[in-house]
Amino acid sequence: MAKYLKEEIAFIQLTTAIELFNKRNYISAITLGSVAEELFSAFLSHYNKANNLRIPNRAELDKGMFDLTKDILGIEDYISYRNRTRNELKHHGGENNKDVVSGDFKSIALMHISGAITNYKLRTNKLPKHKIITDFCIEQGIS
Repeated sequence: MAKYLKEEIAFIQLTTAIELFNKRNYISAITLGSVAEELFSAFLSHYNKANNLRIPNRAELDKGMFDLTKDILGIEDYISYRNRTRNELKHHGGENNKDVVSGDFKSIALMHISGAITNYKLRTNKLPKHKIITDFCIEQGIS
């Protein structure tokens, strides 16, 4: 039986998401990137609690920016809006769910992958040291 730390699992998912993104397999990159993003967000939340801090995660930071323009964009619940495609890929759901999912899968994958990297950096104050992540950050302008 294999045994991994949750942070190791998050890095496995993140690096695999980047590999898939680089191969233009954006749908799989979305699901793995979003899971890594959620795990790094949870680690940030635990860090906040342990240190009596309130560092927002990437989704919360994005929401703050969207709240400034929500009347123009017509987006009321940004977090739901942000995760809609990810959730449609993961769940078939009820009658309101569609049999066909459309979207800018590349941009959505990039958002979740960069969200995972940002959540890690918000907690550690540095970018991950994995080569594939470092190369991705350079290519995408993530610092």
